[in-house]
Amino acid sequence: MSSDSTESTPRPVTYIDASIENFAYQRDHFNALVDRDMVARSLATLKARGEYDPAKHSDPAKYPPLSADEHLELIARGEVLARHYRHPTHVDNAVKAGATWEQIAAATGSDAAHARQQYREWADGQHGLWEHYEGKFGMSDAEYADAMRRSAEPDKEAGQ
Repeated sequence: MSSDSTESTPRPVTYIDASIENFAYQRDHFNALVDRDMVARSLATLKARGEYDPAKHSDPAKYPPLSADEHLELIARGEVLARHYRHPTHVDNAVKAGATWEQIAAATGSDAAHARQQYREWADGQHGLWEHYEGKFGMSDAEYADAMRRSAEPDKEAGQ
């Protein structure tokens, strides 16, 4: 086998790999990696300080430090989870429920102008899906128009 073959050499989990797996598995596996990493680092710290006591603390052999591949997997799975939890549909639902842009900005750690811009970009993409897939997915023309109205900047001349 040539040295550039990837079939026999395992590679780290990537975002693409992780994104096709079951969400509950993603969350559980991410948490398991984080927990193991935290315990392994804590035990290593105790040992380095000379405070490790086998009678009180877990056996370090049960919690090996994460490998480079496992750290990369942690990053990939974390990104899948982050994108799921911060999906723009949550903003869309909040706006439709009556949340203000200032409230959305506070919830997302941004400012209202940025939150509106992100929402408009998402709505543009959803409307593009509607057009490309002939009305099977995304935002219809009417839904898109509503989204653009909801995300419009306040009229500064009107004192808003």
